[in-house]
Amino acid sequence: MTDKELVLELLQAGLWGHKVMLAKNPQNWPEIFNIVQQQSVVGVTFSAVQTLPPEQRPEMGMKMNWLGSVYVVELHNKQVDNDVVSLFNYLQTKGVALRLMKGQGCAYFYPHPHYRQSGDIDLFVGEKQYEQAKKLIRNHGVKIEKESVYDVQFTWGETIVEMHKWETFFYYPLVNRRLQAICRKEEWNKSIVVNIGGQPIALFNATFNAFYIFVHLYHHFLQVGIGLRQICDWMLWMKHQEADIDWERLHRYVQEIDAERAWKAFYGLTAEHLGLRLTVVPKWMQQYSHKDVDFILEDVFSVGNFGKYGDSIQKRSFGGGFLANIASFGALTKRLIRVSRFGPCEVVSYPLWRIFCDRAMFSRYLAPKDVKV
Repeated sequence: MTDKELVLELLQAGLWGHKVMLAKNPQNWPEIFNIVQQQSVVGVTFSAVQTLPPEQRPEMGMKMNWLGSVYVVELHNKQVDNDVVSLFNYLQTKGVALRLMKGQGCAYFYPHPHYRQSGDIDLFVGEKQYEQAKKLIRNHGVKIEKESVYDVQFTWGETIVEMHKWETFFYYPLVNRRLQAICRKEEWNKSIVVNIGGQPIALFNATFNAFYIFVHLYHHFLQVGIGLRQICDWMLWMKHQEADIDWERLHRYVQEIDAERAWKAFYGLTAEHLGLRLTVVPKWMQQYSHKDVDFILEDVFSVGNFGKYGDSIQKRSFGGGFLANIASFGALTKRLIRVSRFGPCEVVSYPLWRIFCDRAMFSRYLAPKDVKV
């Protein structure tokens, strides 16, 4: 069994709550620990390590290092939970309707929610409430730090927040129009309510959230790559909400954004390597390419969480000077060519958007230079 195969075994056990059964003792725990760090699954895999017989567990120093990392993950999760509750309470008392996107809403469906490595808070307020919500944030004494075409970023408590007027967007205009139509139709349609920090928190409905979580990981996969944590989020949502997901409606949405090949491949990865067992697998998901599954799995291990260890991120430096920009576009182009089979129109549109439409890039190029006297 390779180190990567062992990581998948540990991850399956941690996600589904069963013991790990190994034929022989692992020989390379430092490398295994390095992989789970890169994939942001330190906590989930540690719960599986705890089920191993004593003779198969890491030596004490490595185990304490792993335990320390899990403790940091738990502390951060508790802080994010507190900040989610505080932010929801503040905006809801001011009359703003909200949906929590991804993040702690996905963590709720893990066997140990605080073992999922959290990031920032993604909050949906929608286009109509967007300016009002921004004003309320400023009135609370919080500075708006960044703004993109579809969200603003600020820090609430100890946590970075991205507050969205749109869920996301695609760079290929035709597909983006279809995506936005789906989002406008679904974003306020019912909700799933979960308990976070003793507070009821609303999430998107079961069908739309399965679609949205996938769109988010698919978007990042094409540009820079993703790690196992994002795939686990999507997988656990599908499993825990499968009875409430309208699979045919979901199929139409996936077709409308030209992502059926990618969806099937990612489903195949979860079924073959992460232990997903849906009660009934929809017919449209049953046939997938094993070559596509192998390609994505290799890519996931290569680039890590949100592509942090891949060239598309390592060499990213748009606006950093001519040579840096050439290197950045070179790495991006190489990435897009690699994954073009999963979204050809989108991978062609993305660099064109970066060049011609990215306001942030324009501002970096056009910013006045300091005048030297």
